[in-house]
Amino acid sequence: MEMIRIIRLPKCKAVTSGYAYNEEPFQTNGKLESFDAFWSELDKKRVDRWYSRDYLMYGREQDAMIWYFAVPDDFEEVVSPWEIIDMEGGLYACAAANAGSFEDEQRVYGEIKKYIADSENFILDERENHYDLCTVMTPPDVAEALGYSQIEIMVPIRIVEADSL
Repeated sequence: MEMIRIIRLPKCKAVTSGYAYNEEPFQTNGKLESFDAFWSELDKKRVDRWYSRDYLMYGREQDAMIWYFAVPDDFEEVVSPWEIIDMEGGLYACAAANAGSFEDEQRVYGEIKKYIADSENFILDERENHYDLCTVMTPPDVAEALGYSQIEIMVPIRIVEADSL
C-alpha cells in the first residue's frame, strides 16, 4: 500500500503523563489536559521544528491512555512534575488520517494492520510499553486552511528475520 511509511523512532528520554484511567480523554482539569499544557509550554522553547515530539498511546492491558513527550538530552535541568522515562524507539508502520474522525482513524489503522499482516518483510512488534502511537502533525495554520488536522497513526513493527520464516 503506497500510503504506508516505515519510520524509525530513536531511543530517547521522554516525560510522560502516566496512564489516565477512568477519564474521558482531555476532560477539563484532567491528567491529559494538564500534561498537554505542560509539554506545550516546553515545546515552545525548543529550537528544532523537524518533527512532532508528542505521542499518545492506548495501553490495552491498562485500558487507559498515556501521553509521551520526547525531550532533549539536557531535560534533567528542567523541573518536571511528571515522570521521565526511557523510550525504546523502534520501527513503525505509519499513515495519516483525519484527526477527530473516529471512522477515518479506524479505517487507516485497519489498513496499516492489513499491510503488516500481508507483508513478507514485517511483523507486529507489540509488547508491554511498546504499542501503537499517534501524533497530530498538522501545523496550526495548515489545520486552519484545511479545516481539519491530520493525525499520524503508528503501529510498531519489526523486520522478519530469515530464520523465522
